[in-house]
Amino acid sequence: LELLQAMLSIHDYELMLASSGAEALDKLQHFEPQLALVDVMMPGMNGYELCRRIRKGYPDTYIPVIFITASEITQRDIVEGFNAGGDDYVCKPFDVQELLSRISACLRVKELQDKLAAAKSELSGYVSRATMQMISGKLSGGNNATAQESMATILFSDLRGFTQQTQDMAPESVFRILNDGLNFQLELIEKHGGDTPSRY
Repeated sequence: LELLQAMLSIHDYELMLASSGAEALDKLQHFEPQLALVDVMMPGMNGYELCRRIRKGYPDTYIPVIFITASEITQRDIVEGFNAGGDDYVCKPFDVQELLSRISACLRVKELQDKLAAAKSELSGYVSRATMQMISGKLSGGNNATAQESMATILFSDLRGFTQQTQDMAPESVFRILNDGLNFQLELIEKHGGDTPSRY
């Protein structure tokens, strides 16, 4: 831990140190890291189990995990590590430049994952749940459906006299009227099997 701290601090990384898996999980409740360097052999809980718990406890947050091991990496180790949710391996004693390169590569992947999650969240405000599920399925390779024609009904609505009624209202009151009206319509659409945006 002291060696890693000395190496990474001079490269402007903010570090949180933990001497065991249990301590790391406890600190994760108050600190969300951009990346985790996890020793495979730790007291009480090995690195693979820690990684599994991170993935299970934070399913909506992508935290890249690089395993650090003092032993020679076997095919079995690689399979177990990747199945646990790990992203990379580094052997001790490690080369500083190699470690820094692997950290940079994982952080680039995290940046792309975060951008994808933000775009998905933004998109969910404009398309239906069914559409989001179809897009997610295609991105993950689980949906092989081809394009097809189908009958559709689209609802356009307006609030009669809206401009006159709201011109002297406070913005909060205007938004409340709009939200109440939209929620009423969306509930009716869903009640009759229609698709609405995922959040509104």
